Amino acid sequence: MSAGSANLEKIKKLLSERQLRANDANAQKSTGPRTEEGKQKIRLNGLRHGLTGQVSIMTDDNRRELDAFCDPIIARLSPDGPLELQLAHLVAHSYWRLNRIRSIDDGIFALGHTPQADVLLSEATTFMRSSKDILNITLYESRINRTLKKNMDELRALQTERKAAEEKAHEEAQLLHLLAIHQGQTFDPQTAGFAFSSEKIVFLVERKRQLKQARALSKSAGNTPTPIRPTQNAA
Repeated sequence: MSAGSANLEKIKKLLSERQLRANDANAQKSTGPRTEEGKQKIRLNGLRHGLTGQVSIMTDDNRRELDAFCDPIIARLSPDGPLELQLAHLVAHSYWRLNRIRSIDDGIFALGHTPQADVLLSEATTFMRSSKDILNITLYESRINRTLKKNMDELRALQTERKAAEEKAHEEAQLLHLLAIHQGQTFDPQTAGFAFSSEKIVFLVERKRQLKQARALSKSAGNTPTPIRPTQNAA
C-alpha cells in the first residue's frame, strides 16, 4: 500500500470515529417527537413478537384489541409446544383478519349510502362503483379461509398425534408400575424415560381401578347410573 493510500485510510477512520461520537451525542439530546404530526407518526409503533420475532405495526389500541380477541382463541385451542402454539397463533390471527375484511366490506357500502336514496339502490350503486374492491375483498376472504382451514387441520393432526403418544406412554407406564409392585420394587417413570411423575402414574392407576369398579357395578345393576340432580331449597 502506498503512503497516499495509507493516509487516506487514516483520514476515513478518523472521520468515522468523529461521526460515531457525533451520533452518540445527538442521541443523548433527542427527546422524541415534539410536534403533533411527529407524535401521530410514532403511534404506529413496531412491536417484535416474543415468540415469532415478527414485527407488527399497529396502534397501541389496535394491539390491545388484537390480543383481547386472539388470546382466548389460542387458550381454547390448548396448544402444547412451540409448533402447536405457532399454528394456534396463525388460526387466531386468521379469524381476526376475517373480521377485519368483513368490517372493510361493510365500510365500503356504508360510504356509498346516502340518506336520500333507497337502501337497495344505494347498495347496487356502491357495488357498481366499487365492484373491483369488493371482488378483491372476496378473494382475500377466500384465501384467509383456506389458510385458516389448512392451519386448523395441521394443528388438529399434531394434537391427535401428541395425545395418542401420551396415552400410549401412560398405558406403558401403568403396566410397568404394576409390574414393579408385583416384584416388590419401586417404579420411577422418569428413570424409565417417561416425562411424568410417579404421582401421575399412581393417579392414573387408581382412576382406572375405580372406573373398572364403577362399570362392573353399573353392569350388575343392569342400567346406567342415574345422574344426581341438585335439590332446591323450598322458598
